[in-house]
Amino acid sequence: VFEVLANGGYATVQLLAGGLGGPHDVAVDASGNIFVADSAHGAVKKIPAGGGSAVTLSSAFNYPRGIAIDANGNLFVADTNNHAVKEMLAPDYTTVNTLNDGFSYPYDVAVDANGNVFVADGGSDTVSELVASESYATIHVLGGTHGFGFPSGIAVDANDNVFVADGGNNNVAELNAADDYSTVAVVASGLNNPARVAVAADGNVYVADYGNHVIKEIILDGVFYNGFE
Repeated sequence: VFEVLANGGYATVQLLAGGLGGPHDVAVDASGNIFVADSAHGAVKKIPAGGGSAVTLSSAFNYPRGIAIDANGNLFVADTNNHAVKEMLAPDYTTVNTLNDGFSYPYDVAVDANGNVFVADGGSDTVSELVASESYATIHVLGGTHGFGFPSGIAVDANDNVFVADGGNNNVAELNAADDYSTVAVVASGLNNPARVAVAADGNVYVADYGNHVIKEIILDGVFYNGFE
């Protein structure tokens, strides 16, 4: 796992931890601890803030590809080959609960401030929401009639808008919270199998452009996204 430092314009890359087996996703808590979906080892691991040896929290997964953390420190995991989304309860993460196992190769998860979980379900080409107040029992498919193509990354911003790395369509799309996620707008195209997205506090979106082997930034200009840096 590497860190790309903001100071200096993201020019510095430093190693935080090695010895993992195909890590696919990370989440960071308020203290700077890093949680890793270590896919090939079927595990979720923790790297202490600042780097160091990764500690296994649980190996009860089957090729987990996505991970997110809520405001209380609970972890949400896309347990891909078990077709499920699971929750690991803070602070010790020894309790692992299955929230819903009705997916088809979920690749990534994101969680909003209310504990609702958004899922990029690669196998069904859908983006879905699990609602906390419904005990995560129902899979709500989002995006109206929009045709996703193997969505593999998902993130949510401070306004609960959802961003999707739509790998098969080579773009990043936004689902608007204001209309209950029925509208989908492409905010960046011309990518090559984008795999992951993340949203910064300023609203800018970062994309792991997998096929081009680069990280790109989509700049927020007021309410518009106006291309890459």
